[in-house]
Amino acid sequence: EQQLTFQVEILLSESASFLETAQPSFVLYTNGSLACRLPPYRNGEVYLSVVLYDDGGTANGGINRSVVQRLAVEIEPVNDAPSFEVANVSWYEDSTEHRVLAFNISKGSPYGDEDWQVLTFHVSFIEGSELFERLTVESDGSASYALTANMFGRAVIELLLVDDGGTARNG
Repeated sequence: EQQLTFQVEILLSESASFLETAQPSFVLYTNGSLACRLPPYRNGEVYLSVVLYDDGGTANGGINRSVVQRLAVEIEPVNDAPSFEVANVSWYEDSTEHRVLAFNISKGSPYGDEDWQVLTFHVSFIEGSELFERLTVESDGSASYALTANMFGRAVIELLLVDDGGTARNG
C-alpha cells in the first residue's frame, strides 16, 4: 500500500497581513484536514499550492505526484483581549492627588486594527473598600477617586479591562 504525502506551499497574497512579519505554516493531512500555525494577531486571505505525492516512484513511466491544486484560506479576524500592567501606589490620608494605576494599556492587536475600540476598567475591592468613597479607573489608566475622610489603611483592588469589540469567532 502506498503512502501519501501532501506538499503545501504558500503563495503570497496582498490581503494577507500576517505574511508581512512571519511565515505561517500549513500542513494538509491525508485525511483532508488542514492544520495551520499563524503569527499572533494576523488575519487575511492566503493562497496555497497543494500537491499530493505517493511513494510508488517514477520507474517505468510512473507518476508519483498530482497536478497542482490551488487553495484559498481566509483567516478571519477576532477581537484580541486588551492588556495592561499595574503599579502599586500609595496615597496620603485626605489627599486628592491623582495617580496612574494602569499603564502599557493595549486594545489588543499591536497592528492597530482594534484602535476603534473603547476600553473600560472595572474596579473590585478585595479589601479596604471603606477607605474610598469613590474609585474609578479611566481608560488611560488614571485613578479618579475620593478618599474617606480621616481614614487610613491598606486597600487591595482588582482591575478588569474590557473592550467593546465583542466575542464573535471566539474573540
